[in-house]
Amino acid sequence: MRKLLSFIFFISIILLGVVVAQTTNPWSSNPTGAEKNEFTNLQDVYLKSTALCAPNTKADVYVVTDKQQWSVGDLLIDVRTSGFQTTDLLDGKIPLKKIWSNPSSGSYDIIVDCNSNGQYDLYVDQVDSISAVGFKVTAVAGKGKAALSEREIKDDAWMYDSEESNLDNDMFEITLSSEGENIDLKNITIQAGGTGNDTEIAKIGIYVDGSLIGSAEPAYLEDDGITMILPSIVIEEANPKNLLIVYSMKETTPEGNYKLSVTSVYGEGLSSGKSIQFSGLPLNSATKTVLPKKTCLGQIVLNLEPSPVDLKAEVAAKITGLTGCQSKKIILRPNPCASSLTEELCSAVSGDDAGTCNFTALKGQTVYACIDKNQDGDMVDFGEYTLKDLLLTQPVEKEKGNFTEMINITEGINETGKKEGITGGIIAELKEKISGTSSLFILLEITLLLILLVLVVIMVRLKSSRRIETTQHSQESQEKTHSQENKSEEQDKTKRKRRIRRKETESQESVE
Repeated sequence: MRKLLSFIFFISIILLGVVVAQTTNPWSSNPTGAEKNEFTNLQDVYLKSTALCAPNTKADVYVVTDKQQWSVGDLLIDVRTSGFQTTDLLDGKIPLKKIWSNPSSGSYDIIVDCNSNGQYDLYVDQVDSISAVGFKVTAVAGKGKAALSEREIKDDAWMYDSEESNLDNDMFEITLSSEGENIDLKNITIQAGGTGNDTEIAKIGIYVDGSLIGSAEPAYLEDDGITMILPSIVIEEANPKNLLIVYSMKETTPEGNYKLSVTSVYGEGLSSGKSIQFSGLPLNSATKTVLPKKTCLGQIVLNLEPSPVDLKAEVAAKITGLTGCQSKKIILRPNPCASSLTEELCSAVSGDDAGTCNFTALKGQTVYACIDKNQDGDMVDFGEYTLKDLLLTQPVEKEKGNFTEMINITEGINETGKKEGITGGIIAELKEKISGTSSLFILLEITLLLILLVLVVIMVRLKSSRRIETTQHSQESQEKTHSQENKSEEQDKTKRKRRIRRKETESQESVE
């Protein structure tokens, strides 16, 4: 008997140990449902339970700040931004359920409010844990990375232009990304470089999607200095941001080369609360070369003398309207100044206020005068281009030869000179345009019209071919019909002959 009692006592102790060690109800868990009481801010918190709210079908789940003792009537205040959540019960149990992603660091309890009244009720609501910490979250900092963006900003030049005042210069663009948590940017450090005097840069601006998120004015307090900018932006996980860094120059910014480096970027993890230094730095910008202030001013004016002019006569092109443009090349061309076609009629070197060059009038056309006033490699800025129509005193004779022969073929002109087609008027108009202008757009129009004419001719010929085929088919049908009719008549004659012979034979037999 004593042995039996000792055995029962031993088993009871073991069972008590098992009960003490048994998971609380409910309990925080990992994604498989096993109890887990220690998390980082980068891990998800799950919840599971055995039967606890029977016979209810729903209950409210709260994640609250840990309390060592809960009293009846204590209000339940959920710490999650989304607030408490209502969950379905299965036979009074909570199936495995995710309750918190990217949790904030701290100590918490989980309370299942079975009667959904928003307060703690003893013997009704269930707690993990009522006398200890339910679970803890430890902060682990995320990661930040900096890299050059896909937009490449190359080395270029800038000069102050009183006619088109644009002081802003894009220096370069970087991409910031985060991993593990969202990062609130705190500061960006920029180091100046180059041969220019950086104290004469008016401002540094940092832009995201066209919006200013941080700036420094003046840009630097000393040449080759360092500036720290405090931006206002959050780099969200899986949502990188492109930051464009812009120099705003002054009218008096001296000549020289200007560039910069982003040497460091720091932020704070919104979940971990820890300082995060971005990797991938330093990053260097392109070089901006500041040129002397633009002195070539005014708007180019073109005059052609004489106009109208005889065919193959000399035309004098006189350019005025400019000041301070000494030794700059002025180009006269038959195509717009923005065109990639570089054909020139003539060119001149500008003097104090004018330039002149001569060319031969081979046809009536539009003449364009072009000059690069600000040395930016194009001739499309303010006052850099103009145009004038050159008129002839008499029309140019229409072209003859192979082109005329081609027109005749297209028109369908026969040997007697009579037109058989429908395109004579259009062809004449095309010939007139070809002889009267060399404009690229007119030539394109002519090409398209010629293609249209070819298509029309093809359609006409196809229709003619179809008419011929229809006629041939009709004739064949008629011949076939006549042949069948003739055959039928022959058969009728043969039958009639046979009937006559049969009657004659019967008549002879009757006489005999």
